[in-house]
Amino acid sequence: MTIRSRSFLPRQWRHFARGHKTDENDALAVAEAACRPNVKVAPLKTVEQQGMQAVQRSRELWPHQRVALSNHIRGLLMEFGIVTPQGFTALYRQLPEILEGGENELPDLYRPMLHLLHQRLGGLRTDLEQLNETV
Repeated sequence: MTIRSRSFLPRQWRHFARGHKTDENDALAVAEAACRPNVKVAPLKTVEQQGMQAVQRSRELWPHQRVALSNHIRGLLMEFGIVTPQGFTALYRQLPEILEGGENELPDLYRPMLHLLHQRLGGLRTDLEQLNETV
């Protein structure tokens, strides 16, 4: 693994860019910025710092996926006239009832897909709980 001696902030070397954005033009802009004495450089991260940053970014991903999936499920259920209250608890509680209820207007064609979405939502919940316990 190669470690760069200087890492430039994008807004600084971008001032030296010429023409369209290509690899060659970007390399020339970075080389020109490196020759300037007043250009500030970003501190290099250690491998441990990069690992911690990767963990933090990954931790931010799952809550966003859980919200997106629950909104997706709620939106599709509304198209069939099934309204669930906001919040994960209500959705977790009502989804099994919705799946088993034959009197609602949910088509039989969609029930297996909704079951898979329910399982994925539960999986995200479990993953988040495990992640919060370990970190």
